Amino acid sequence: GLVPYQAKDAAKPIINARAETLAQRPAFSWLLPRRRCLVPADGFYEWRKEGRSRTPMRFMLRSGEPFAFAGLWDRWLQPDGTPLYSFAIVTTNPNSLLEPVHNRMPVILLPDDEAKWLDPANTDPTDLSALLKPYPAESMDGYCVSRAVNSPANDSPECIAPDEVQPLPKGRQSHGHRTGGVKATTFDADFDDGKDITGALDLFAARRPTRDPGTG
Repeated sequence: GLVPYQAKDAAKPIINARAETLAQRPAFSWLLPRRRCLVPADGFYEWRKEGRSRTPMRFMLRSGEPFAFAGLWDRWLQPDGTPLYSFAIVTTNPNSLLEPVHNRMPVILLPDDEAKWLDPANTDPTDLSALLKPYPAESMDGYCVSRAVNSPANDSPECIAPDEVQPLPKGRQSHGHRTGGVKATTFDADFDDGKDITGALDLFAARRPTRDPGTG
C-alpha cells in the first residue's frame, strides 16, 4: 500500500484510492498531478459473500491479455534515511460484471489512455478524472477460484485455476482488492525528476499480444 511522504510512520499504508476524491484528499491531491503510475496485472480477486462464507473470484479481460491499473505512487523517508517507494491502486464504481460481488472495482485503463495517465504535461484534475472509469463489462470475465488465495503465502498456479462454475449473485458486497497473476509493479513516473515515460510504455506494450485488445 501507499505510504504518503507526509506520513509519520509506515504502519498503516493506503491500499486503494477512490477516484472520486483524489483531488480533495490530502494524501492524494499532491500526487495526482505529479506521481501517477501503471500497475500491470493479468487479473485480480474479489470475494463473494454468501451467508457466512466468502468465495474468492478472479476477474480478468476476456482476451486474457495483461492490463494496467491506474496508480499513484510516493516516496517516504524511513527513519534510517533510505527512501521507501510505494503505491495505491485507484478504484471506481463497479461495472455490471463486478456490481453483484463488490461495490468498487480497480480502475483498469484503456490501452489508449495509459500514455495520457502518465503524460507529465497532463495535470488537470478534470482531464485525469475522465480516464478513471469502469472498464467495459463486456470485455471482462470472472470465475471462482480455490480458497488458497485467502493466504498471501500461497503463490502457485492453483490460485488462478477455476474451482467451480457459479453464477454471479444479486446484491453488492465490499471486500479488498488483490491483484493476481503478474506481480503488481509500478512504472516510475516521477515527473519532478523529468524521467522519460516512453521506455515504461514500450516495456508494458511488449507484454501484450499483437492482436487487438478486447476481441477475445
